[in-house]
Amino acid sequence: MSAQFFISLNRWAMFRILGLLASLLLYMETTQAMLQRSTPLPDSTFETVGVYLWPSWARETTGDYEFWKASGYNTIFFLVTGISFVPPAVRDANLVAYRKRIEDAQEAGFKVGIVLLSNISKTGHSYDPRDEQQMTGRLADIKLVIQSLSIANSITFFAGDPGGAPSKLGSDGVKYFWEMALKVQAMVGQYAPHSLFNINLWAITHWDDINISPFSVDFWRKEVEYSKVLLANTDFKETGIEFPLHNYYRSLALHEYTKAGLEPEKYPTKQDIADLYARGVKQQWAWPYFLIDEVDDGYTGYLISKVHPTQSETRYIRDIVVVSRKLGLNGMIVNAAIDSLGFQTEVLNVYALGRMCSDPLLTPEQVIDDFAGLIANADTRRVLADVLMFVENNSTWEASIPPSFRMPSFNSKYKQANAALDALAYVEANTAFQFPLPIAPEEYLERLRTRLLDIAGSEL
Repeated sequence: MSAQFFISLNRWAMFRILGLLASLLLYMETTQAMLQRSTPLPDSTFETVGVYLWPSWARETTGDYEFWKASGYNTIFFLVTGISFVPPAVRDANLVAYRKRIEDAQEAGFKVGIVLLSNISKTGHSYDPRDEQQMTGRLADIKLVIQSLSIANSITFFAGDPGGAPSKLGSDGVKYFWEMALKVQAMVGQYAPHSLFNINLWAITHWDDINISPFSVDFWRKEVEYSKVLLANTDFKETGIEFPLHNYYRSLALHEYTKAGLEPEKYPTKQDIADLYARGVKQQWAWPYFLIDEVDDGYTGYLISKVHPTQSETRYIRDIVVVSRKLGLNGMIVNAAIDSLGFQTEVLNVYALGRMCSDPLLTPEQVIDDFAGLIANADTRRVLADVLMFVENNSTWEASIPPSFRMPSFNSKYKQANAALDALAYVEANTAFQFPLPIAPEEYLERLRTRLLDIAGSEL
């Protein structure tokens, strides 16, 4: 046998021993922390933990259901499109397909919510909400959707993106949105009386003027201002609310505030949530759309269009879960792509958020270690966990967040991508896993290797 063989063997043995020692150390640290922890009970429990499927044209599988359920999700949300501005035969076929998806998900044990866009026109953008003819046509389409999909457990009405005012309306735009929302709420009460009705504040700024750019601080400040105006309506009742929480977490929003030298107003506050509960607003959900997929408005970190092979944002996911609990929100919905192998790319983040919503004491380190145990065997899981922490320290989300808003980095033993690549070479796939992952451990490890090569290239 060659000397090189013995060197490789010794290196393999070294990584195995280090992995075992690290696992023991983590177990001891975690146990001690749990015994000493005096963390109070969370302010709220998430009754709804959901995945929002957009794009919505790919079909869910039994494996998808199993993965979401095992990770802690109980609700699936569909964006309903393909109903307006299409031939009647296409519209009817799409409605039948959506109803079947709802029935299948409910049969698998999930609640199902559908998402409706507001004043969209045939251009794909918005029409003037004062145009009675176009408003009548859009409301007729929404009525048809509600009647056809009345078995949905909840119906969410989105403010904008797309939707809003193509010509400047100022703060009066909020009044027009509220008038439209009330009409949709009445339809839900009449045609889907067993469905919850929610309003999502996403891009409500665009009811002032769709030309206000999200690449300006004015957009984010007005989102807070107009959200407050809407919720100040005394007849806001028997309606749920979904908060985007942009000023708490979103890299684009925080970047614009930083450029302007302004501090983002954290909205909503705990008092805002308590006041809404007192008024009878029962479902109040968080909607941190961008965090799962590591990309905010197309910023991938690559010079060319490319999707990350793997993604990891567990520290930021943990932070928004903690924030939402403390505010008193009782639901959490996250975006999860099912087209173009999105679940395989986002598997760690989707897993982490579901677990953290279920367990308020779960830390990012613990969830990464648990996930590593699903991918790697017992001897090398801690090596993999350290590699995953290195990747997260070098994530696109991390790079896009202004430094003053970044979370503390993981204490990964690997400081350079090549060192992490060397370690990854000795990680062995878990061939006996029982958890219903949407990706084989071997494939995940290969994707992780590609991600490390990308990071190594950026270090040059």
